Amino acid sequence: MPSTNEDLLRVTLALLIERWGSARVRDELAALGESPDPKELRKSQAKRRVRRSASEIFGELKISDPERTILVREIAGFMDRKQFISSPSDAREFLIMHGARPSLFKDRTSAFRPVLMALARMSLGELRRTRDIAAHEGPARMRDISTAINEVTDRRFDSDK
Repeated sequence: MPSTNEDLLRVTLALLIERWGSARVRDELAALGESPDPKELRKSQAKRRVRRSASEIFGELKISDPERTILVREIAGFMDRKQFISSPSDAREFLIMHGARPSLFKDRTSAFRPVLMALARMSLGELRRTRDIAAHEGPARMRDISTAINEVTDRRFDSDK
């Protein structure tokens, strides 16, 4: 059992090196830099965890159709304001409804990219309906949106018979 602070430090470092390896421990110590102040460390960690908006992620997508670009950009704005995809479960349901196999999302922002990519693959008609529902309904209720899309889809298939 360590009896001094130096012994405690040595044992702690030995455990860290055993678990993570000396190179990784050295890298992490170097990342702390000259400022071991916990307040500074928290600030640097907070900077690394910047969450990006749906509109920022939209800017990285390559969508060739100008009308589709406008519609997806508008919907991204609704996502930023929580008028569309207001929870991780909404994102999951939306993606399942559009044939994707979503992973578990920690928060709604981690779902932005998969949802935007699904939107980019939708038909212009579906995008317009999704935009209109998000614009007029306030905070989205995915069941309402999915019901509306399913009704339109059912009508479309019924008229094809």
